Amino acid sequence: MAGTPLRNLELFQKICGPRWFSRVLLVTTKWDEVESTETGELREQELRSDFWKAMIDRGSQTIRHYNDRDSAWRILKLILEVSEVSGLPTLREEKTSPQKQVIKLQKETADKGKTLPKTDVGYQLYSQMNELERKRKGFIEKLDKQMAGANVDQDYRRILQDQRNQLQQESDIAAGDIGSLKLPIAQRFMKSFKAKWSG
Repeated sequence: MAGTPLRNLELFQKICGPRWFSRVLLVTTKWDEVESTETGELREQELRSDFWKAMIDRGSQTIRHYNDRDSAWRILKLILEVSEVSGLPTLREEKTSPQKQVIKLQKETADKGKTLPKTDVGYQLYSQMNELERKRKGFIEKLDKQMAGANVDQDYRRILQDQRNQLQQESDIAAGDIGSLKLPIAQRFMKSFKAKWSG
């Protein structure tokens, strides 16, 4: 496993911790739209053997949703069964248990008082976002050099400028997102509340 699936798995583990994989259900959908069951089964097998393999190896399960009431109930039933056999408290037990089971991110932020950037998952997210920003800036520099070339016609220059503007806009949005994540949770809440109700 490489690339995005591995990064997603690492993020999930940093958010929840390794023991929560057994409580994860990976639900495949669109079974009511598949041309043939064989096609759907091939795609499902690809998901199971490539993209979801590491999670399944750690105890996650898969189930199909056929966009009907029966399959929805089967999924809910399995969720309750998974809770009971995972060794972790069921949802009902969590409500009455004096010591609730919390995910790793909750422990780091609530119990240890860390801000998101100081948590394991925050560190990884920031690293990924910074790497994307570094690449984006590299592309912008290349576009600037190409546009500065003497032999660039106006149409090509316009295309390059449009690409540069798009990358710059993405960069500005990412910078705002990173800045928002650095705010303490109370400030993030107030900022989103003001944005929602000020317009």
